[in-house]
Amino acid sequence: MNKTINGYEREDGFDISAASELMAILALSKDLKDLRTRIGRIVVAYSLDGEPITTEDLQVAGAMAVSMKEAIEPTLMQTLEGVPTLIHAGHSRTSLTVTHQ
Repeated sequence: MNKTINGYEREDGFDISAASELMAILALSKDLKDLRTRIGRIVVAYSLDGEPITTEDLQVAGAMAVSMKEAIEPTLMQTLEGVPTLIHAGHSRTSLTVTHQ
């Protein structure tokens, strides 16, 4: 780090946790097949040559998709006022899931 006029320069970046990344993928997926494909493209490491290693390379994308299978459907819950409501992963899921029920 280099010292600047206003103090020390801060090196920072954006890190997303694995759970947040999976939930973002879930919210964007249109069906289970799309979820499986998107999960397969997650980069989990880099080889010694600098090549990305994905969940598909490790042959775990299918297992990850199966573990998320139930989460793709909305959950029926009750508000504090006692009103039934559907909770879902994101706005894109609302019209797709609720329309098909």
